[in-house]
Amino acid sequence: MTNISRYLLLFVLAIIVVMSGCSGVSTVPQTVPATYPVVAISDIHFNPLDDPTLYHALAAAPASQWQSIFQNAQSLSKKPPSAWGSDTNYPSLVLALASVQKNLGTSPVILFSGDMLVHYADTRTSAE
Repeated sequence: MTNISRYLLLFVLAIIVVMSGCSGVSTVPQTVPATYPVVAISDIHFNPLDDPTLYHALAAAPASQWQSIFQNAQSLSKKPPSAWGSDTNYPSLVLALASVQKNLGTSPVILFSGDMLVHYADTRTSAE
């Protein structure tokens, strides 16, 4: 497995952990009704290397520290969300996850149907 493949696998696992613990407070009702709304999210296409200077810090850190690496990156502090039709940068990912959390309501389910990482991730080069 190449370094970039390991990095992408760890990243996907980190996002799953972040999405599953989005608010830190469970909004799932104690009893689940027979029918309920479901929040669906898909085709995020997150590009963690939108800022290639973060590659080494992300590769060296455990996935549990990635959120703080992204949040403390000076290059991302004033970066606008990615443009329509582009892969998702970190500011756009934060907005998307905040929208999921805001629209969760009483739904006990978030349906994520895939396409987590950037298009053509296997052809991108790292900042090594």
